[in-house]
Order: sequence, then C-alpha cells, then structure tokens
Amino acid sequence: GVDAAVVRAVATAGRTVVVSGVTVAITLFGLLIFPSRFLQSLAWSGTSVVLFAAAGAVTVLPALLSVVGRRIDALRVPLPWGRRPGRVQGSGWYRTAQAVMRRPVAVTVGITAVLVTMGLPLLGAVWSRPAEWALPPDTDSRVVGDTLAAEFPRDPTKVITAVVRMPGPVDTAPARDALDEYAQRLDALPGVDGAQVTGTYADLARITVGYSPLDPYGAQVREVVADLRGEPAPPGAEAMFTQRPASITDMLEMLAAGLPWLLAIVVVVTFAVLFLAFGSVVLPVRTVLTNLLSLAAAMGVLVLVFQHGVLADLLGVRPAPYLDANFPVLIAAAVFGLAMDYEVFLLARMHEHYRRTGDHTEAVAVGVAHTARLVTSAALLLGVVVGAFLVVDVSVVQMLGVGVVVALVLDATVVRGLLVPATMGLLGRRAWWAPRPLARWWARHHLEDDTGDGAGPDGAGPAVPHPVPARPHA
Repeated sequence: GVDAAVVRAVATAGRTVVVSGVTVAITLFGLLIFPSRFLQSLAWSGTSVVLFAAAGAVTVLPALLSVVGRRIDALRVPLPWGRRPGRVQGSGWYRTAQAVMRRPVAVTVGITAVLVTMGLPLLGAVWSRPAEWALPPDTDSRVVGDTLAAEFPRDPTKVITAVVRMPGPVDTAPARDALDEYAQRLDALPGVDGAQVTGTYADLARITVGYSPLDPYGAQVREVVADLRGEPAPPGAEAMFTQRPASITDMLEMLAAGLPWLLAIVVVVTFAVLFLAFGSVVLPVRTVLTNLLSLAAAMGVLVLVFQHGVLADLLGVRPAPYLDANFPVLIAAAVFGLAMDYEVFLLARMHEHYRRTGDHTEAVAVGVAHTARLVTSAALLLGVVVGAFLVVDVSVVQMLGVGVVVALVLDATVVRGLLVPATMGLLGRRAWWAPRPLARWWARHHLEDDTGDGAGPDGAGPAVPHPVPARPHA
C-alpha cells in the first residue's frame, strides 16, 4: 500500500537523509570559525538551506506522496534503453566492485597515486582576493586597471598606507625626526618604491609607501608587507599597515589560521556520524582519507584550469596569475559535506546487507550497485546546477562551478565506484570494527531503524566483528 511504502521509506531512507543532511549542515556551519562576513554569510545560508531541505524530505514530501498516491507513476517518460528495476547482482557496478575487491592493493595504490598526482598543482597555487581581474575584459574597471598597469610605470594607486601612533604629539621636532628616519628605513626595504610622511594629526602620522614595480595581488608584494611590519617602529610608537597588499596578507593568514579548525570539525563530525550510524571506528578514518584525496585532486584541477590555463578555452574561462583564496575554503566545506552525503547512503546499504547476510564482500558489491544510480543522478543534478555557473562571465563564480563539478565527478565515479570498494576489500570485516566498550555502547544507542531490515528471518542479525543485536520487530 501507498501509506505503508511511505512510512517504510521514511523509516529507512528518511533516517539516512536526516543523518546526511545534518552532516552537511554542520560542515557548512563550520565556516563560522572564519572572521569573514563573506564566509559567515555562506555558513548561515548554506546551513539553513540544507536543514530545510532535510526537514522537507521527511515531512512535506511524505505527505505529498501520500496525497498523490499511485498517480506518482503517471506521465512516465519513455526511455530508449527501457526499464530494468531490481537487478543488482550482475549489473555493471556490481561486477566492477567484485573485480576491484579481487585486487584491492593494486587498485588502492593506483587510484591514490592518480589522485595525488592530480593534486600536486595545488602546491604551486598563488592565492589572492578578487578584484577587477575577476571581471570580464570589457568592464570599465577592468579596462582602467589594465591600462594603469600597462602604460603607467608609477601607478599612483599602488601604495601601502602606514598609520603610526606616536607616544606623544607629532608636531614636535624629535617626533618629526623619528618619523622621517622611520620612513627612510622603510624606503630602503627591497621592493619599496618611495616612502614619506604624508599627513599628521595629534599623535598619529600617515606614511605612504609605494610599490609600483610589483603586482598588488602577487606573492612578491606580500613579502614587502612582511618586511614593512618587521621593521621596528620609532621608540614607543606603534605602526599599522593597510591597503590592498596588506589586506590580502591578513586575509590569507586568517584563512590559514582557521583551516585546521575547519578540518578538525569535519573530522569530528565524520567520526561521530559514521560511528553512530554504523558502529565502526575504522570507517570514519577511511572516509576522511578518501575524501581528502578527491578534494585535493579537484583543487589541483582548479589550479591547472584557472592559474595555468589548461582547458581554459574549452571551458570558456579566463586564466589569471592567482586564485581567489575564499573559494577553496567554500568548495572544501561544500564538497566534503556532499561527499559525506553520498558516503552515508552507500555505507547504509552496505551495512544493511552485511547485517542480513554476514558476507562483507557481497555487501560491498551490492551497496555500490544499489546506490550507483542514486549517487550518479544526485551528482548529475547538482553538477548541472553548479555547472551553470560557467555561463557567468566572472572568474570567481566560474571557479566555484568548476571546483564543485570536478569534485562531484571524481567522488561519484572514481571514489565511490573504485576507491571505496577497493579500500573496503582491503579492510575486510575489520571495516566494521570498534573496541568492545564502544561496540556495547553503540548496540544500545545506535541509529538503526526499527523496521527489521538489518535482521534475518528470525529477527536476529548475523555475527559481526562487534555485537550488534537487532531490534525486535514492531
């Protein structure tokens, strides 16, 4: 019956939707650790969208399905290859997973080497922040910026402003002498093109520092900023530096300081979710490592396309000497959350079959084959939506589209279809292992559904590496 089918779907797949949705939401919420309005606004908006979607999937959608009933199958689109539902054993993904698990070491090492190689360009990335270089070439601001850079050897906009707070009024002779001597020392630093006091007020003085020969977005000017800040201020004074090179330096330091905390949040959430769902302490470690590999590979492709121009003409994007440093953080959070989304669906099917049969190899192959269409369809839908960003002629938006699409393609094909079964075959039944105290705790508090899907005909599950007594039928 329709209502029974809806109830069963919510009790099984609905639980997985909630678990994966909460995982994605917490991962995006981790962007709040960055003191950046841009990333924090994305954290709030992304988290709210995911939570509303998950809530709607287990409340509004079941209600609509119950109202529509069997009419949900009306107006079917005829497919040229026909419909063959229910065939898992013997399918292409099933045979691929079985073949991979017969050579788990070779496949794991080979795919890991490929993904690491794809990620190597990431080591040479030059990070910056977006400006007129991210706009279309015919934009007025872009034309002015290019003209200043090409035709004016001393660009008046290429300055770093220093604000010096003196221990007393600056209108005294000793204070002015100290400021002049400080400006001379700044002028002597490598890369500096002139430094002079350009304004005073009370105990404050402004020193304007030029850097005309250098690119304001490049890595070399950030070394100038470090040298300026490393130069001792006048005795008892405090010097602070601003303008574009200084703000880019501060932004990169902010992102570098917050990134380890974001990764820590991702690791903790991954461990907690996968342990509560499947009772294993091995699966979270494997999941984090495989997700990091696919993410690094996607980031490497991003560097190749947008910094080195590989396939740029084919994709219709414009390469630049640098990349916006905000978007890799956003892509990392989004892709890690989406990868966990697919992982939960895949492992849930594997775990269900494993608890029912006790055959680890068969459970992995069935899980891969059973979720292949779901994962591929989900990745294709999101890929089409995000890939539409490529039609926007703004490079930072295109960067988001390419990064997410490449990560999705790798995750839905290479990782889910090859690397996951290879690593699961390598681990064997140890993949479901947990220390005995944790296994006993999980047996009492785990997130298993109450439908009896994980149990055999008598309601008792098979022997597994840790005790997992099946719950009785309702």
